[in-house]
Amino acid sequence: MSKYTLFIALFLFSCSNENNGKKLFEKRIVSPNVLNLAILHSEYENIKIFPYLFNDSIIKNRGVSEIKRIITYIYDDSLNQSLNADIDNSTAYYFDKNGSVSQIVIENYYDNKSIDSELIVYQSYNSTIGFATYNFDKTNSEKNINRDYQLIYQSDNYYSFQNHATKHKLFIVPNKKHWKPLIIDTLCKPKKNDVIILGNLYSPNKIYSVDGLVKESNVRKFEYKNGQLVKCIWDDSPFTIHRVFEYNKKGICTIFRDEIYSINKLISLTKYKISFKDDLPIKIRKEIVNDKGTLLIYEEQFIYSFEQ
Repeated sequence: MSKYTLFIALFLFSCSNENNGKKLFEKRIVSPNVLNLAILHSEYENIKIFPYLFNDSIIKNRGVSEIKRIITYIYDDSLNQSLNADIDNSTAYYFDKNGSVSQIVIENYYDNKSIDSELIVYQSYNSTIGFATYNFDKTNSEKNINRDYQLIYQSDNYYSFQNHATKHKLFIVPNKKHWKPLIIDTLCKPKKNDVIILGNLYSPNKIYSVDGLVKESNVRKFEYKNGQLVKCIWDDSPFTIHRVFEYNKKGICTIFRDEIYSINKLISLTKYKISFKDDLPIKIRKEIVNDKGTLLIYEEQFIYSFEQ
């Protein structure tokens, strides 16, 4: 298998031929994390055309049919006030027999009451490129269109997607030999608000925007060790954030933390502690640590249903 094919295989989570499928199965077995740590708690979770928050191999092998994800806020750190364990939103992910997402139902809450919902039904997964087509309910169609992309171009070198509303583009360049600035500029001709992904959304090397050849912005870099994601670094002006991942002996991420720096000085720390049952994540607790102590911001629950 060539390096190019391997990159695409990781991006698709499934392959269209027997040899690719065998290689992919071997790769996924050594990655026991259910959650896609590269996009977890980032804006890339919301790109509905790439529904790859979960490891489909584990979902399939464990017979998971549904995961309900509920976020409950305990404290509003922007207002410095406690909340009455308010549910912010819940998302239900339904899976087919292959472990792929078949439907997503999103409910938004106010005063712990559901105020609107959004239904996304996936129709098919493109086995060559790795994106999923979907339908959405009519009442929320505008919301869906405004925040997602459609494929507009593909070649052996890169894939191009365009946002319905903003017309900004997202480029995926899987092959490392094309990652030089001049080649990116020649292939993609990106504008300053476009997004470039080197690698793929499952194991990205770098995500960024660029104006011209060298003026990069919104850069997010990923560092790996022995195939594990160990750090992600990005700027949130005027701060720099280091997201650091810690693993247990099984290779499962049990905690990750956001270290916030200003002029190379650590000024704040946010911890995400993950609880497990039978190696499946059931809760994430977000805590802010500062000179006043540790403050719980929210709890995120994962509730599983299994095939009968």
